[in-house]
Amino acid sequence: MRKYIPYILILIILVGMFSPLTLVHAVTCDDNGLPAGCTIPTNTTCAPDDNGVAPPGCYQLLAPLPGMTDFDPGTKVGDNGALGRYLNLIIKLVIGISAALAVVMIVIGGIEYMTSELISGKESGKERMTQAVLGLLIALGAYALLFTINPDLLSTRLNISDATVKVDLEEEIKGLLGQGKCEPVTNASNPCSPTNLIAAGFVEPRATQASSICNGESGGETNSASKTDVCSDGRTSFSLGLFQINVLANGNAIPACSNIFQTNGSGPQGNCLDRPADGICRKWDCSVKDTTKYQSCVNFITNTANNISFAKNLQASRGWGQWGFNRSCRFP
Repeated sequence: MRKYIPYILILIILVGMFSPLTLVHAVTCDDNGLPAGCTIPTNTTCAPDDNGVAPPGCYQLLAPLPGMTDFDPGTKVGDNGALGRYLNLIIKLVIGISAALAVVMIVIGGIEYMTSELISGKESGKERMTQAVLGLLIALGAYALLFTINPDLLSTRLNISDATVKVDLEEEIKGLLGQGKCEPVTNASNPCSPTNLIAAGFVEPRATQASSICNGESGGETNSASKTDVCSDGRTSFSLGLFQINVLANGNAIPACSNIFQTNGSGPQGNCLDRPADGICRKWDCSVKDTTKYQSCVNFITNTANNISFAKNLQASRGWGQWGFNRSCRFP
């Protein structure tokens, strides 16, 4: 029976130490008010208003953690420092628990040393006490060493900067609505300048018209990809290059771009999945079947010579009406 006493003592101590921690959890206080058990002090940023409604995104511990005196119990969920303060406290709790367990093991080792009549039993008790002291020294020594080298090594404060993603569709939408500026490229070195387009096979007045269409569609950017002609994932564009060639609608005429997409719907681009009040569809019901072939298609059609050549042939056979920006230019 005596050999089970140390394990019983350890079990009793652990239950006593960790029972309060099992009550620690959080609740969310949303726009509908404070749920049961969520009482936020009135001097915090998450205090309820005069109607008893708490600001959205607030939370509070139902049972406070010991030593958490510097933590605002009405902290916002998005507070970058909240998690860091929790983790810093956990480090201190772990060291405290280690010290308590070391004391328990020393006591158990002492009892074993005093009650054992065998030399082996006394040696076992002495070894248990020695290991407990060494474990405590390792825990405290690690903390002290890191703190001495640089206190920031023990800091778990998370300062995550907000990321802003800006997508400018204004000019593209203006062109599609017929409100864009129909002007040819003035930079002579740009591949969409009238001079370079004449060299590529356009003749006047088509060269100047083509320069205006190219300027409106891509701004003369060789690797431009449409932000409105995209598939259901919102990322895969199918209108590419200087003249924003629609490789989904014209894929059969471009060997490198044929049989790449899967569409759902009656139109060549599939059904429209997102059409705001301005009437311009922002997303189409399509997907890429072969990503490797799609990338090869992108490389082919964004090549300056290939893009201009296909645009010239497309205009010669169908006119400028194939380009959405022609709503602003109104070329025949």
